[in-house]
Amino acid sequence: MVKTVEKPNASGLAPVTVTIPKFTPAEPAAFRKKRQAAQAALKKLQPPSDKKYTNWLRREIAEQFDGKSLASLEPSFEIKQADYNTGLKTIAIPLAKAIKDWPQNVESYLLGDALPADAHWFSALSGALYSDGAAIVVPPNTKAEVTIELPVESGKLNAFRIVVVAGEGSEVSVFEKSRHSGRREATARNHQASATDSRLRGNDGKESGNDTTIVTTGTEVYAGPNSNVSYYALQEWPDTVTHLAAYRSYQSRDAHLDWLIGSFGSGFTQVWAELGLTEEGASGNVFGSYFGGGKNHLEQSLIANHVVGKTSSETYARGVVAENARAVYRGMIKIQQGAHGSSADQNGHAMLLGNDAHADAIPGLEIDADDVVAGHGATVGQVDDEQLFYLMARGISEASARKLIIRGFFEDLFRRINSETARIEFQRAVEARLG
Repeated sequence: MVKTVEKPNASGLAPVTVTIPKFTPAEPAAFRKKRQAAQAALKKLQPPSDKKYTNWLRREIAEQFDGKSLASLEPSFEIKQADYNTGLKTIAIPLAKAIKDWPQNVESYLLGDALPADAHWFSALSGALYSDGAAIVVPPNTKAEVTIELPVESGKLNAFRIVVVAGEGSEVSVFEKSRHSGRREATARNHQASATDSRLRGNDGKESGNDTTIVTTGTEVYAGPNSNVSYYALQEWPDTVTHLAAYRSYQSRDAHLDWLIGSFGSGFTQVWAELGLTEEGASGNVFGSYFGGGKNHLEQSLIANHVVGKTSSETYARGVVAENARAVYRGMIKIQQGAHGSSADQNGHAMLLGNDAHADAIPGLEIDADDVVAGHGATVGQVDDEQLFYLMARGISEASARKLIIRGFFEDLFRRINSETARIEFQRAVEARLG
């Protein structure tokens, strides 16, 4: 691959040339057409790289794609529905199986209005390369909880698409987690920076392309009228993983949706999550959490897009950065033209553990309507010395006091999790990072 000269293009981003493997599986014509549209979008869209915050050229992210083979492991599912044997059944099956046996029920949703191929480079990437994923359909007026486990194959390019369709009046909680196969799996939950660096990095301090595992996902949620959907995604990766993900919703009248994306580790992560408030009365929250150590680079872009008026949202992020890690939080409230009567709030808070950790908070507003309420704020700071002194004055060691403060820092976000299963897992992820 010819390396691109680091020079900003017209959009202000550093141009990056990425060699994407060609994937043309045998599939129905309608799905082949969708894949071709994603392949075409990849040639036009630019990866989200910039010179200041998340520079793909400097980190040699594009080179990680070179020579990568595609993984093809099948996801697994668990469904909890009280009336599963007596009522209408929630369906959760691998996407490849849905396309083969149930194409008419997923064709209009996959790469559809919620997350079309050209919505974002990540959507185009997963849309061009997905070998499997998940299709989840919740019948009207049904209450269910679904867990998806995505199997990730070490050293390969793992691409998934996930489609969730919640019927009118339904209530569903989806918990997405991943299983990383291979000999480095243990590092996903117990981050040991020095050992990882010596074992996995070359003399230049960078991961080699052969070691890197790439995971890309595109998740689209269609929330029917008066439905209530919660989607929790928790990623705990070893340093050899590069994670690129897009999440977006299409919400009908009076539908409510909560995103909570957790980035706990990985060598490099970029997540783009958006609420699509597309009909009046729609509401939702887009939450982000992250905990980085070693040389992790974690970026989350959280967007509330008010397409129509009389919609409401909250965007909220909490993260901790330790050692030499770096985090980037980008928050955006978009209130489109004519979306009068919308209300939105945005906050991002980062805690630094040490002088070498770094976090950037970039809040933003784009308002093109009248009679709206919108605000934003962001903070980056160290552990509060007064809190630390208060706890140590009561006989608690400094190390234990710091852990208590960090737990409390995340708790304000985690208490908003409706699913007990997801709440326990996110709390466990924090404990794993605390050691």
